[in-house]
Amino acid sequence: MNFWVIVFLLAFIFLMFANFWYMKRDDKRGLRTIPAFDHMHSSMEASVEDGSRIHFAIGRSEVTSPEIAAGIIGLNLLKRVGYITSDSDLTPVSSAGTGALMILSQDTIRTIYRELGRKGDAASQMGLFTGPTPFSYAAGSALNVSEAEVSTNLMIGSFGIEAGLLTHAGDNSKTLTIAGSDDILGQAVIYATTYEPLIGEEVFASGAYFGMKDIHRASLFTQDIMRILIIIGISAISIYSLIRGFIQ
Repeated sequence: MNFWVIVFLLAFIFLMFANFWYMKRDDKRGLRTIPAFDHMHSSMEASVEDGSRIHFAIGRSEVTSPEIAAGIIGLNLLKRVGYITSDSDLTPVSSAGTGALMILSQDTIRTIYRELGRKGDAASQMGLFTGPTPFSYAAGSALNVSEAEVSTNLMIGSFGIEAGLLTHAGDNSKTLTIAGSDDILGQAVIYATTYEPLIGEEVFASGAYFGMKDIHRASLFTQDIMRILIIIGISAISIYSLIRGFIQ
C-alpha cells in the first residue's frame, strides 16, 4: 500500500478519536445544517399529526456488492423513521429492488413492531419487492408513492437514472420527495427533480443526524477537517507548480 495512503488513514483515525474524546467531555459543537434532514424531520412529525404514511424506497443493491453500504444506511434510517412515526395511524411502507433488501426491510419493520409491543404480522405487507430490474422496481414503487395516504417519499439507497420515475410520481401526486443516492447518475437526476436532494456523502451522514451518537459526529467532523486539509494541500501544490513554472 502506498506510504501516503497509510499516513492519511492513520491521521484520519487519530483525528476521529481526538474529536470523539473532546465530545465525550461535553463538547457542544453542532453539526452543519443540511436542509434535507430538517425537512425529513418535519415531514415525519407532520405524518404523525395528519395520520398519513411515509413511503421509503431503499433502492437496489446486492448484499455482496459495494452498493450495499447505501442499502444499509437506508435500512438504519427506515428503523429511525419507524420509531419516530410510531404514533401515526399508518406504518411506513418500504420498497426494495432486490430480494435481500426486501427481507431485511421486513425484518426491520418486525423489529420496530416487537420493540413497541405490537403484532408484526403486517411486516410482509409493509416491506415490498416491487421489481427485479431498475425500471420495473422504480415503476412498481411509483404506484406506492401515488397512493392518497402517502404524504412523503423518502429515497435513501442506491438509485440510477430510474430515480426519475419515483421523483416524477411524487411530483404528480404533490408528495414531498427527499432523496439521496450513492450513484453519480442517480445523484444528477435527484438533484434536478427533487425539492431537497442529498448530495454526495450526505447520504451516509444520516446516522449522525438521526442517531446523534458521538462517534458518528466525530467521524463527520474529521471528514470536514480532512477535506479542508486536502483542499489546502492541492491549492499549495498548484501555486507552487505555477510559481516554479514562471521562474523556469
